Amino acid sequence: MIGRSGATKRASELRTDVPLIAQAIRRYRLAAGFSQSKLATKARLDHSYVSRLEHGDRMPSREALGRIADVLGLDAEARDELLLAAGFAVIASPLLAALNQAMRSCDEPARYALGEQVLLTACAIFRGEAA
Repeated sequence: MIGRSGATKRASELRTDVPLIAQAIRRYRLAAGFSQSKLATKARLDHSYVSRLEHGDRMPSREALGRIADVLGLDAEARDELLLAAGFAVIASPLLAALNQAMRSCDEPARYALGEQVLLTACAIFRGEAA
């Protein structure tokens, strides 16, 4: 279909029922100058999966969103937008965002140890044992 500017629009661009997450992924991908294929390859996802995400035919897993956000170099605020749009809880505080980044950069044993320490510290804070 031809729009006011004379440009041809795809059927998916005309839909008004595309979920916010699909719109956000597409917006950030285009802003980064990536094709769907390039994003899929760099995020280790199937091209058809990325296409279905952007068309609103699939909902992304939290892991897939993390990969997409990493590849696109999104900051914490943009990551939170993606998570919220997909219905996930967000990492709103800068401290938690930094912790999340640190945990993603660790190997499995280090991640487990770091996570355990965070949980122990959080429990102590809630019990009033630490400041």
